[in-house]
Amino acid sequence: MKSVPVTRLSNDDLVCELKQSVAHDRTHTARQVALIAEVERRRLYAPAGYPSMFTFCVGELHLPEDAAYKRIQVARVARRHPAVLTALAEGRVDEAGHDLLRQVQDLLGHEVPHSDLAEVFVRALKAYATLLAKQKHAATEHPRVPRRQKPGSRHISAHVKRVVRKRDKGQCTYVNDAGHRCEARSDLEYDHAIEFARGGEATASNIRLRCRAHNQYAAERTYGAAFMQHKREQTADARGASVTAT
Repeated sequence: MKSVPVTRLSNDDLVCELKQSVAHDRTHTARQVALIAEVERRRLYAPAGYPSMFTFCVGELHLPEDAAYKRIQVARVARRHPAVLTALAEGRVDEAGHDLLRQVQDLLGHEVPHSDLAEVFVRALKAYATLLAKQKHAATEHPRVPRRQKPGSRHISAHVKRVVRKRDKGQCTYVNDAGHRCEARSDLEYDHAIEFARGGEATASNIRLRCRAHNQYAAERTYGAAFMQHKREQTADARGASVTAT
């Protein structure tokens, strides 16, 4: 049926259709996020010729990079906490974001005009980037004197993380047979070159940066794909049990 031009709608019909459209988009977005979560869980991006869910969303689904990144992040949270999908469908996720934005604006006061949203986001991202760098890579302007590593410990010290990140230039170190180095700078993990189970120490000389995909790829080549899939399923089950318990 041909839709009526918006200029010919009555006031009531105009508002009613707008509300229905917003509600439909929320439901559609929630379903899309659920689909993204399941495609990533099954790693279907790999046989499609993509190294990650992000590149699949951009290259195969033609989503803008910003939209792809946001949906993937929400999808990953939703896999651990399915209630997020309900909140997304009902619009409560957007409401929470809006409330946080207003809170930050109020805290900034006269430092930044309320209309200058770009400056608010830049400041928030800088603060968040600093926090994440500290949590992930032990980044700090005032590092402590490194302690002696205990032999046989799997723990990777803050000092080793800083040394490795600087040495590897914050990039995955995987190099294929043709000499191409993986360009990933996100989802990086600290990986034992000689596996811990085989006596590898958590020293700077034995720790390297690997993206998650190539970390898992190396583990699958060492222990077998079936074994690593079983380990991932065990980890997922343990996380699910932890969420249920809380």
